[in-house]
Amino acid sequence: MGRIVHTGDTHIGYLQYHLSSRREDFLEAFRKVVQDAIEGEFDAIVHAGDLFHKANPDLIDIAGIIEILQLAKDNIPVLAVVGNHEMRRRIQWIDVFERLGLVTHLGKDPYIIEDKKGNVAIYGMDYVHPNGRAGLDYQFEDSSSKYKILVSHGQFTPLVLVPGRDTWDIEKVLKSSNVRFDAVLLGDEHIQKQKKIGDVWVTYCGSTERGSIAERERRSYNIIDLEDGVKISTKKIQTRKFVYMPDIEIPEGEDIGYLYDQIKEQEHGFIDAIVVMTVDGEGIKIPISEVEEYCKNAGAIHVIIKPGEEKIEKAGIKEWVYFEDPAEAVENRIGSMGLSEAAQCIDMLVRDENIVDSNLKMHVKGSIEEIIGESKKFDKVPVQSEIEEIPVDNKEGNGHTLGDFS
Repeated sequence: MGRIVHTGDTHIGYLQYHLSSRREDFLEAFRKVVQDAIEGEFDAIVHAGDLFHKANPDLIDIAGIIEILQLAKDNIPVLAVVGNHEMRRRIQWIDVFERLGLVTHLGKDPYIIEDKKGNVAIYGMDYVHPNGRAGLDYQFEDSSSKYKILVSHGQFTPLVLVPGRDTWDIEKVLKSSNVRFDAVLLGDEHIQKQKKIGDVWVTYCGSTERGSIAERERRSYNIIDLEDGVKISTKKIQTRKFVYMPDIEIPEGEDIGYLYDQIKEQEHGFIDAIVVMTVDGEGIKIPISEVEEYCKNAGAIHVIIKPGEEKIEKAGIKEWVYFEDPAEAVENRIGSMGLSEAAQCIDMLVRDENIVDSNLKMHVKGSIEEIIGESKKFDKVPVQSEIEEIPVDNKEGNGHTLGDFS
């Protein structure tokens, strides 16, 4: 019976920490998944959204993806849905790749994997903004296949519950659907999770690379085996090494030399790694740039130095933010604000480096007009005067939909 590789959240094109090597890491991680699927003679690769990190990827990222999909073309079908990071107002990148014969964009009509022991029908549901979910009917073209699988992208309860964010109810989806699914394969959560809802297995595959330092677990993808019922296993991926040093608290009476002694005990593992450390010390000034330089001389490609919790509390800071990547901090905040799709669309356009300032108003106006034409359910659509007041000189970062990285 069918064996499927379930992956997602590859975020191709993420220039994490502004390092070209990290951009290559995200592409290489996806390449490993595809190679594994080909070598393992799987029946299909299912990508559960966020193939790209942003809706307008650079040409280098598009070329890299095409190369990988071309590798799969003659060996294994690639089936996919659209995630929130890559979602565009008009044609999706998956649709472009589908026209090239590289990907199948999953939808209400099933993609059938044929097998002597019984067919597998795979359906898809793209990411839908919370303001648009009330109108979903969850009706699909039914199939007589032995197994029926739904693929989607989003934060679904009860697997995920994030305070301040709108989550999707997978139980409602299953109850409302006219198709009785045997499994639901999801993307958007960067940690592998699975839970049985009634008699249906629901699972997140996890991301293929670390989108933030909070993602300590090894990266992975799922293997769905339908030989005798639905069986889910996880395959770990070897990715760029992150060295998380034990928290360092400089004792009273010690100086900065104590910190360097602690680093020396760990520096043998710094080669080609990203080093993360938390340092605290009452009354001791940490020479961050000097410590970073020391670690890089030991082989690290990037160093993140966090203050201790006590120091953060004394400074009256609610949440420590790593400002080497300000776009990530902005996106985290935007993702928790519950903005309407229109507001998120404007934010995305304002901070899109591929849109020149002189054309920004035209892009915003066109996108808002399209939203109005598609739906009347948004909280508030900006009027012309608001559009004209959009600032054009505050673009920061190089991504624009990093809201789910937390």
